[in-house]
Amino acid sequence: MPEPINFDGMDRDDVYTWCHTPVHTINKALGLPPQARKIAHAYTQYAWNKYTAMGLRATGKITEACTYEAICDKIYAALPTAWRW
Repeated sequence: MPEPINFDGMDRDDVYTWCHTPVHTINKALGLPPQARKIAHAYTQYAWNKYTAMGLRATGKITEACTYEAICDKIYAALPTAWRW
C-alpha cells in the first residue's frame, strides 16, 4: 500500500497542486480502486482548506485560519486510519 499523502509536511505551493489534482489521479497515486473516491475527495477537500488556512496565516488572519484548520481536523478524523499521516 502506498504511503498516505502528508499535506502537513508540504509548503503552500505543493498543497495548491493537490487542490487541482483530479480525484482519479489521486486514486491512481494512492493505489486506490475507482470506487474509493471518498478518500481522494477528502484529500482534495483537505488540500483546499489547508491551502486557505496557510494563506490566511501568512497575512496575519489567525482567527480565520483556525476556522479552516478546524475543517481540516474534521476531514482528517473522518479518514480511515490507514490513510492518515
